[in-house]
Amino acid sequence: MEIKQAFETIREAATAELEKTQRAGAAYFTQGDTGRVRETADRVEQIKQMLQMLGDLQSQWRKIMPAPAPQPEHHPAPAPQPEHHPAPARVNIQRTPRGEKTPQDDFYIPILKVLVEMGGRGRTGLVIDRVGELMEGVLNDLDREIMKGRRDILWRNTAAWARNDLKNSGYLSDQSPNGIWEITAEGRSYLANRKR
Repeated sequence: MEIKQAFETIREAATAELEKTQRAGAAYFTQGDTGRVRETADRVEQIKQMLQMLGDLQSQWRKIMPAPAPQPEHHPAPAPQPEHHPAPARVNIQRTPRGEKTPQDDFYIPILKVLVEMGGRGRTGLVIDRVGELMEGVLNDLDREIMKGRRDILWRNTAAWARNDLKNSGYLSDQSPNGIWEITAEGRSYLANRKR
């Protein structure tokens, strides 16, 4: 197993455990078991901190082990950008090798940038559309495939999971109305630090 896949496997397992623990906490709250509610809330915070550390560790790994340069590929000329959007900002992410989907964490910065661009919050579809524009040169053929048995395009589904990671890390609000993505002060700070 490659390191990148190992990070993703650990993140997925930890995120699943986080959701399971949050559900257990909600059940204890309903039962009025305040002792277990506190215990579960502490565990939720520990898992969130672990997810944050995992993200930091993966970033450090990327700095010492950068991805290999992609092989040149022939691509048709990109479709013209709609006139009502400014030209996409340059995203410093390399294209993922052919046959591999773009990792979830490659979506973090574009999602945060789009939310800042939109004034701090935006509707799911509009945010994901704009993220796709920013990542046009990053997404590969596999990312653009329709998922088997579903109508979702793979990269859009990956972006939604990336949003879940950002929410669990405190960079996106978990109090936003359904269908709205909203950046937090922590998310703005994280984005500002990554720009340096």
